[in-house]
Amino acid sequence: ISYSHKTPGIMQACGLGEMVLDVDHFDPADLRRDMVRLMDQPGLLAKQMRQAVLGQKTAAMVNVEIMVDLLERAAVGTFEDMRA
Repeated sequence: ISYSHKTPGIMQACGLGEMVLDVDHFDPADLRRDMVRLMDQPGLLAKQMRQAVLGQKTAAMVNVEIMVDLLERAAVGTFEDMRA
């Protein structure tokens, strides 16, 4: 149940964006539908989250590699060369 403007984005990043229920437009039938779906498919939630977390970790490592490269270039004075 989304009570913050951040919740949909966080849930989307976890691969669960379709399960966000807006607290301001909450319908108990929607919550029931989603709960029944999860109960009918044990492991679905864990599988979706595992895949999403792996994607997030991969993206984070790419960012780390970019940052390390930038810092190494700055340390040797080739920072201006990065615009090329």
